[in-house]
Amino acid sequence: MAQSGEQTIPARHSTAIQLSTHQSVKIHNVHGNQVVDTWAFTNVPSSYMSMSQTRSALRKLCPRVNDTLVTNHCLPILTLAEDTSQGTHDTLFPACNPQRYAHLGVPHRSCAENCREACAEVGIELAKGEVPDPLNLFMNVNVDWNGAWGIELREPASRPGSYVVLRAEVDCVVVMSACPNDITMVNGMNCRDVLFEILS
Repeated sequence: MAQSGEQTIPARHSTAIQLSTHQSVKIHNVHGNQVVDTWAFTNVPSSYMSMSQTRSALRKLCPRVNDTLVTNHCLPILTLAEDTSQGTHDTLFPACNPQRYAHLGVPHRSCAENCREACAEVGIELAKGEVPDPLNLFMNVNVDWNGAWGIELREPASRPGSYVVLRAEVDCVVVMSACPNDITMVNGMNCRDVLFEILS
C-alpha cells in the first residue's frame, strides 16, 4: 500500500491507499489525457463506493465540487473537495476488462484486473468476476440528449497539470488505476503516468 508523499501510478497500473476519516488524496493529471478509474472500499465487508447510488443521491451524472459520493448502502464515503479540471468525469462506464478487450480482438491489461490486483495486495476480497463500477476521473463521455440517447467516448478535455482532491468521509481504501486503454480515444491513444499525494 502506498505511503504519504507524492507517488507515481505507472501508466496502465494501479495502487491502493488507506485514508482515515477527513484525510484526502490529491490526484494529478500530469499530462492531461489520462483517465484514472477510482474505487473506494470501507472497512465493512461488501461496502464500496457505488456509482448508481451516487447518481441517485446527487440527481446528476457527474459529481461537482462539494458533492459527496456514497456507498452501495447509501452512506457517505468520498467528497469531491477540489477540482481544477474542466469537471469532466464519468459515472456511467464500467471498468475496462479482459472480456471487453477480447471483444476488440486485443489481449490487454485492464482496469478491472488492476483493481483486483490492488485490492488483493491490501486484503480486500472481491467476488469472482465482480468489480464495482468506478468513478472515471477525467473521462470525457458525451451524452446525446437529442433523442438517440447514445453515449460517446471522447478524447479527454482536462488540461495538463489539473487535479482533483477527494476527501474521505469514513476510513476507507481508495484504489486508483491509470487506465490502460490505448485502443480507443479514452486516453487520447496514449497512456501516461499520474501522480497522487495523501493530504492530512
